[in-house]
Amino acid sequence: MNFQIRRLPLEQIADLRPLLLESRYQRYRLLGQKLKAELAGFWLKAVADQLEKGQAILFVALDGGKLVGALTLADNPWETQVLEIKAGMFDTFVVDQLHPGSMEIALQLVEAGLKEAFGREHQYLFSKVNTDDIIGIHALETLGFHLMDTLVDNIFDFRRCSFQEVPEPVPPAGVRIRLATGADMEALVDVTKTAFRNHFGRFHVDRRFGSTIGTNVYVEWIRSAVNGFSDWICVAEMNAHIIGYSTWSSPTEMEKTLDVRVGHSRLVAVHPDYSGRGIFTALAYEGMKRSQGVSDVIICPTHINNYGVQMGLSKVGWRIMEARHSFHKWLDSAQ
Repeated sequence: MNFQIRRLPLEQIADLRPLLLESRYQRYRLLGQKLKAELAGFWLKAVADQLEKGQAILFVALDGGKLVGALTLADNPWETQVLEIKAGMFDTFVVDQLHPGSMEIALQLVEAGLKEAFGREHQYLFSKVNTDDIIGIHALETLGFHLMDTLVDNIFDFRRCSFQEVPEPVPPAGVRIRLATGADMEALVDVTKTAFRNHFGRFHVDRRFGSTIGTNVYVEWIRSAVNGFSDWICVAEMNAHIIGYSTWSSPTEMEKTLDVRVGHSRLVAVHPDYSGRGIFTALAYEGMKRSQGVSDVIICPTHINNYGVQMGLSKVGWRIMEARHSFHKWLDSAQ
């Protein structure tokens, strides 16, 4: 079964809306079905912004004039800089799941994206797919993408649970929780190097990167957080030494257009010598306290088998609501 695969220009971006509206895999779908139309508009605006800035190419699949699938090949400037390779990603990847040829649609879109990526001399591609999107998963695997890790989204919803009802955890004796300053940069880097040395995230498990490069990705992440990517960083300190931290962000300008304000906690770490003592839970509580009134919902992604973080968050009212697989593909003969 052959479908027409072509690029969709920015001027025709509105044609994509029906497909996004009916997708089971909308961004932030964990916010609920009542926001389905609003989330489709949010997703459409994100794709349009990428196209307008020249950061992505949008491929669509057509069946008899009806748009039945879409895929964006986007630049990945942060990973390009940190990894010192030309990195790209399949960002939006959506198919009409009810179409009898849905698998073939997905394969043809990925093939088109790969051909373009080769032409643009991308060296590696990254893609995230919901764990229940079997068609997307199988299409990526069929065409040489390899599963690297699985993330779960933990959320705290201030609309469902008042922060005043959350029991305040007591940090271990001698531990102080405070906000980080620019002067803490190197201490935060040191904690990061130790905490992520034997990590199991997608950079560490990709044998083309490995532990050293994988750890350096997290080092650059905390440096970016201190330099403004995060709005605040909570640190745990003992005997004047930083032993853990959590980063927090307010809703972005685009996220502020949603009726539900979505905040984020993107990176957390506790020095291994102090794990299992409730330090992370105390850090999470402090971040939550500072997020109330700023965000309606906070999302904290973590790896599926990072049980310490998940258990720590559950103690202060968080729930797991979503899961996504991460895939890598190297665009050369060695896989």
